[in-house]
Amino acid sequence: MKFIFNTFAFIGTFFGVTILLMALLQFLVIALGVSAEHPICPKGNLSITYKAATKGNIKCMRVLLKNASSKSYVKKAGGLYASDKDRYKVDKFEKLLAHININDELQKDTSFTSSKTSESISVLVKDIKFDDLKGRQQKFLDTLIDKTYNKSKNTINEAAKKNEWIIGSNELCKSKEFDAFGYKSNWYGYLSHITMNDYGNIIVHIDLRIADNSVAAVVKEEKLKEILMSIRTGSLVQFSGYFVEGNRDQNECLNGGVWFDSPELYSEEFTFKIDKIKVFTDKDKYELVRIK
Repeated sequence: MKFIFNTFAFIGTFFGVTILLMALLQFLVIALGVSAEHPICPKGNLSITYKAATKGNIKCMRVLLKNASSKSYVKKAGGLYASDKDRYKVDKFEKLLAHININDELQKDTSFTSSKTSESISVLVKDIKFDDLKGRQQKFLDTLIDKTYNKSKNTINEAAKKNEWIIGSNELCKSKEFDAFGYKSNWYGYLSHITMNDYGNIIVHIDLRIADNSVAAVVKEEKLKEILMSIRTGSLVQFSGYFVEGNRDQNECLNGGVWFDSPELYSEEFTFKIDKIKVFTDKDKYELVRIK
């Protein structure tokens, strides 16, 4: 009887140790983000594995796929640490995994083609909103316009309405956060209109998609003109430069054009000095949102 008891105790201990070792091995594989089965995948932490996978490394993609059912693993792989605001990034990464036919790709034993990668990125960014791209200063302008508009529409007469816009315009000029006439880096809009005058200068209008406002610029610099002439009307663009000061005697913060000086911040064409502009592609969207 003692022999039988000792035998069962030994077997139980053996299986317990085996299970413990297997669990430890699985933990090490997940923690390091490497695969003995696929040594081509870069050795390192999960973030490295994730980056390699999203760039089309099939071996790394399979490492992630094997654990894709684990929400915590996917979050950790992308460097997305359980923050509510990052939940949508995790969802989009899971959609990317689901979109790619990994088995077919592995059977071919080839890397993604550029077109396949591009297609996958398009799926990943299709739900990214325009507002998700905007930086702090562009969002500040949007928020101030919304706030001022809501106040003005609840006034009881035109004088009170005008007063709200004067307050809003002066707040914009005084704001250290907005820094009205400082450099505006990486703003976003849609190229709505582009022409060239008889002097060879380009006049460009970029729709800001807020209260029917846009920026208008006259471009004389040859390199910028070449870039602009290669951009299709309606394209999403990223641009940088400076706003021009308006007529402060009439409480106009940003210059709204040559015809009227007004503190209102809607249906305006703000004069802007552009020094950089480019088409903002799906790949650019993906990279911007991924690092935010």
